[in-house]
Amino acid sequence: MVGNQKLDFLILTTAPFPVGFAPSQRIISYFSGFTKNKKNGQLIILKPNQVKNNSKFSFNGNFQNVDYIYPTGIINGNFKSILIRKLEYIYSNFYSIIYLYNRLRKEKIKFIIFYGESIFLEIFSIIICKIFGVKILKEESEHPEITYKSYKLSPTFLIKIIYKKFIYSSYDSILCMTDKLRKLFISHKISKKKLLVINNFTSKNFNIDYKSDNKYNFGYIGSLNEKKDGVLSLLECLNEVKKIYPKVCLIIIGFGNKIEKNSLDKKIKLFKLSNNTKVYYNLENSEIIDKLLNVSCFVSCRKKSLQSDYGFPTKIVEYLSFELPLLTTITGSLNKFLVDGINCFCIKNFDVQSYSQKWIHIIKDPKNAKKVGKNARETSLKYFNPKVETSKILNHINNIS
Repeated sequence: MVGNQKLDFLILTTAPFPVGFAPSQRIISYFSGFTKNKKNGQLIILKPNQVKNNSKFSFNGNFQNVDYIYPTGIINGNFKSILIRKLEYIYSNFYSIIYLYNRLRKEKIKFIIFYGESIFLEIFSIIICKIFGVKILKEESEHPEITYKSYKLSPTFLIKIIYKKFIYSSYDSILCMTDKLRKLFISHKISKKKLLVINNFTSKNFNIDYKSDNKYNFGYIGSLNEKKDGVLSLLECLNEVKKIYPKVCLIIIGFGNKIEKNSLDKKIKLFKLSNNTKVYYNLENSEIIDKLLNVSCFVSCRKKSLQSDYGFPTKIVEYLSFELPLLTTITGSLNKFLVDGINCFCIKNFDVQSYSQKWIHIIKDPKNAKKVGKNARETSLKYFNPKVETSKILNHINNIS
């Protein structure tokens, strides 16, 4: 907490901060919105963190206007043995719960948002909040089945029972990213009064001027996992576009493991795209924007899946905020906000030929691309506004009190 400033809320997270690109941006956006609504808060990082440069990381500080505290102070990394990491993880769980209990015992907090997944931490966070009369909310941005299956060492059916019978029903509210998620929770017998649909939102406010000189430069930020964001499929399309426009270049800012990196490198070699790609791996947030200054359009190729059907990609919301055009596949609820040729370029079902033709069209008509980019920015400000969406949350909390 900065000085003696009184806090209105806490966000508890099991996600790494500030290094995890999408999770960190989500948290930063929450704080941006609540601050604009004159609410003060603090982030509590509950699990072992990961940082590229340990010497630059403070365990209690402020990052992009997010006041945070990291009570356990454990830095995770591959330089440690698996046993040590497991022991540190267990210690971090117990220490975080004790810290939260003591914090709420001494300090009056109006509400808490849990961001992330952890059966142990969620159960005890809920219990502690009930003890001290603090409202606790959970953001859900994807189908719960994905969470259930993420617990590799426990039977999925048991995890499902714990979440459905206790955890979800015990939260004071669940913040659903899409209407489809809300309907799913209703089918799970969660009270409609507890469910609030909020649009995804971003606090990013970068304007990159569209320049026709950069019309061959395209940008991608995201996972190197083909099943999640289709980055290898993008390379197939790039190979087709290169046949018409040899100067085309895709700047890839990718996040992934060694196997995923190798798959990307092999694909680039297979299609002989070394002169048509610039690849940057696992950059920190502060390093990303400098790599995008000469980009004229963003590309995304998310495939149909359980995650894409029920979620709403933060990355798409961030792309729209740059005032540059976007080429994407339409999944989930994106069709509620995106219209082909108006505020984005899109195709409903991915195939290499259709996607490549759209890509070629964007290069061919830079004047129209610039216009679509401006409309994308307006869409972002209208529908994915952190002040508006966090205001919805505050009103909802008052209604469930």
